[in-house]
Amino acid sequence: MSRFQAPYKATLIRLYKLYLIDEKTLETYFDKTIDYHREFEALGLDPYMIERSNVVNFGKLEKLMNQYTLPYTAQQANQQVLEEVIGYFHKMKGEAAE
Repeated sequence: MSRFQAPYKATLIRLYKLYLIDEKTLETYFDKTIDYHREFEALGLDPYMIERSNVVNFGKLEKLMNQYTLPYTAQQANQQVLEEVIGYFHKMKGEAAE
């Protein structure tokens, strides 16, 4: 859940600058590791919102590639790279490539 770390720390710093929390509180919570699943469950909330979805969707990229075509050789090279990337993510998820 490292994606929440920077906004969390930024919020703590802002609260400190606004004198809404003291230095001791800032130090206590600044490097605290938070188990978001446990916190959500303790509040009676479903933690599905913070779980990884494992959805791999390159539809927008494929649409852009088709909309703004390049010369044939470059387009084929880009298509090959896209297929390799899609295959990589399917492999990471344990699925067979389509």
